[in-house]
Amino acid sequence: VGSVLGRRLGALGHVVTFVSRNPNNEKASVLRGLPGVVGVASSVAELIGQGEVFIYAGPYDHAKSVLEQSGDFGGAILV
Repeated sequence: VGSVLGRRLGALGHVVTFVSRNPNNEKASVLRGLPGVVGVASSVAELIGQGEVFIYAGPYDHAKSVLEQSGDFGGAILV
């Protein structure tokens, strides 16, 4: 779901950064080459303060731990 959303948002002219547990794998390399994509980070915490909207599209059972590790979103919107 996340890669599809990111592809569509990037194609519409939005700046997109993906987060991946493995930011150096082949899938991440493919994502980096998409329109609007500026990178692939290893955690949401790396991006806090750099975005206006964050979309969590990962597995439901990981959501709580990912969001707890992320910290304060600094007024950004979390979907």
